[in-house]
Amino acid sequence: MYKMRTTACPVSSTQSHHSHHHHSTQSEIVVPIIHAPTHTVVAVLDVDSDMVDAFSDHVDQVQLEALCAWLGERFGAQALQDIGGR
Repeated sequence: MYKMRTTACPVSSTQSHHSHHHHSTQSEIVVPIIHAPTHTVVAVLDVDSDMVDAFSDHVDQVQLEALCAWLGERFGAQALQDIGGR
């Protein structure tokens, strides 16, 4: 189940849930793409970086959240239809 908020964090090589990341990944930010009318997470944007604390700047989070809000508005209804059809 996805959280309805952005998560930015450093990535540790000992964190087993990050095993899908490339070995050079040092930080990540995960932003939900939400269909606003239904408050449903339809996708997530997961950005990785090989720089430590690459997403500690609040500006990164604000800009990525704006992008994901637009994606949710633009594609959210279609994504819900696709999910429901599976």
